[in-house]
Amino acid sequence: MKTKILLISLCLVWQGLCKALLSQTTVTITVSQPDALLAYAGSDITLTKGQTFTLGGIPAATGGGGTYTYSWSPANGLNSTSTSAPVLTASVTNSYVLTVTDAMGCKATDEIKVTVGQTSATGNLTAGNISISPNPTTGIVILDMPASGDAYHLTLLSYDGKEVWSGQVQSFNNPVKQEINLGSASSGLYILFIKNGDNTWVRKIVKQ
Repeated sequence: MKTKILLISLCLVWQGLCKALLSQTTVTITVSQPDALLAYAGSDITLTKGQTFTLGGIPAATGGGGTYTYSWSPANGLNSTSTSAPVLTASVTNSYVLTVTDAMGCKATDEIKVTVGQTSATGNLTAGNISISPNPTTGIVILDMPASGDAYHLTLLSYDGKEVWSGQVQSFNNPVKQEINLGSASSGLYILFIKNGDNTWVRKIVKQ
C-alpha cells in the first residue's frame, strides 16, 4: 500500500513539474513575407519606323524574392528576349509582354504597346540625331535636335503621367539646343515627348 501511495505521489509531482515547465516556455515564430512581385515593361510609346528604343522600366521588376529572370514576347525586332532592357528596332505596331520570374517561381507580367508611324519627312531629321545629355542628370539636361522646317513641340511627363513641363521651339532650319531644368523635380524616371510635324519621338530621362 505504501508503494502505491508513493508512486501516485511521484506521478503528481511529475505532472506538476511538466505543467510548470510548459507554462514558462514561450515559442516565438517570425514569418517574413516578401513584397508582391511586380513587372514593368515601360510606358506605351510611339516611334518612327527604324527607330531604336530600349524597352523596360527602371527597374523592370520589384518585390518577390531572389534573382529575377526575364522573358519578352514576341521576339520581333528585339535584340534579346531574356534581358530586363532589350533594344527594339521599330518596324510595325506591336505589343510586347514582359514576364518576370523570381527565385521562388512566382511570375508577374506587364505589357507595353509600341505604335510605329512613318519615317520623318524631313531629310536630316531622324531619331538617331536627337540626343539628351547628361542622362541620368542631377539637374539640367540639354536636348540637341537637328534643323527642321517644323517647330518642335516638347512635353515632359513624370513617371505617373503628370505633365511637368512643355514648350515649343522653332528651329528656322537651324540646329536646336533646348535646356530643360529638373533641378527642383523629384528623383525618378521622366518621359519626354518630342513632336515635329507628323512625327513623335519619346525619350526617357532619369533624374538622380
